[in-house]
Amino acid sequence: MESMGGDVLVIASTVGLFSAYGGYASWDNQQRGLNHSWTTERRDYWQSRERANGKSPNGEILHHPHGRHGANVRIYYPVSLAEHRAIHDQLGYGNRQGGFYQYREWLNFWRELFTGF
Repeated sequence: MESMGGDVLVIASTVGLFSAYGGYASWDNQQRGLNHSWTTERRDYWQSRERANGKSPNGEILHHPHGRHGANVRIYYPVSLAEHRAIHDQLGYGNRQGGFYQYREWLNFWRELFTGF
């Protein structure tokens, strides 16, 4: 029984490291926002779509289907201005109007880890 001390230390340390990584992965997927401004993100998006000036074509804008809180700010897609208005007429704008945030599947580190076993 006394010879198990080293093994217990290794196991406890391994569990601690996995827990720390799992916590970070979950935080990153749910809370971490952008490392730069939304204006920079939007400009880079349009430039990556071969819009040399970084501006949207034909009045298109970027819609965040899950709101702009935390990591949700990194999830967006282009829509026309009319379509964007229609979406928010139906769902609200998230300013205490209710019904704005749509469910998003988030990374469950532990489920992914244990499905491998």
